[in-house]
Amino acid sequence: MIVIASGIFWFILLIAVEKGLADRISDWYEKSLQSRYPQPIIDLDKDEDVRVEENRVKRKQDNQLEIKVQDFRKCYMTGKGMCNPGAPFLAVEKLSFGLSAGECFCLLGVNGAGKSTTFKSLTCEVKPTSGTIKIAGFDI
Repeated sequence: MIVIASGIFWFILLIAVEKGLADRISDWYEKSLQSRYPQPIIDLDKDEDVRVEENRVKRKQDNQLEIKVQDFRKCYMTGKGMCNPGAPFLAVEKLSFGLSAGECFCLLGVNGAGKSTTFKSLTCEVKPTSGTIKIAGFDI
């Protein structure tokens, strides 16, 4: 009897994994926490070159840039685990840039400016809270 129950359990778990149930639960959990995130900062004090790059990215079509990051925002919860989400921490606010094929670039900034978070989002290690990241026209 235990063998049959164990087989049924593992079969159901396999189906849940194949259907992406864990990803759906994670997405639902992230959405449930969004009400606790700080409101977006509307009037950011930006340098002129930052505004120029933001406008350039907005004007370009998705397939005109190899990498297109538009209005990227990432908030983390500082708690430990799902049962204790903690307080929200804003890591990146309204970042936009675009890269063409063969272009070399880097992110400069002080510690805690969001450089690592941006690269983690580019490599799909973390999901953006809002905004879009497109690589070769595909929304990642």
